[in-house]
Amino acid sequence: MFGSVDKWVSDEAKHNPGKSIEVAKYVYAAIFNMVEERRQRGVNPQHFQEKDLLEVLLDFEGNGKDEPSKISELYLETFLLELFIAAPDATNITTEWAMSELLRKPETMNKLQAEIAQVVGHEKDGGN
Repeated sequence: MFGSVDKWVSDEAKHNPGKSIEVAKYVYAAIFNMVEERRQRGVNPQHFQEKDLLEVLLDFEGNGKDEPSKISELYLETFLLELFIAAPDATNITTEWAMSELLRKPETMNKLQAEIAQVVGHEKDGGN
């Protein structure tokens, strides 16, 4: 999903640097709004056992000065932005690595293909 967004942003940056700044501001605003929405919602008692990454980060948020072991709002938002930007590369690299390993090990590839066929089926038309 993010891979196509990342490619679009890269293409825009090459042809229209002003547009890439506009997109970066839009992405940052979306992240900021997501964080603010979670802050306003507060802690959900049902999530004490299973927290998502944002909830864990918000637990460690402080002002960054009086609480040196806590993270600042700027750090939190910057971390999430970097995570958003890095995700497509990590996904692409991991997929490429997995595919190359499967090509090196045909017996594992056959096992995987059989498992996929068992779960998904053998239809060639995508089930349409």
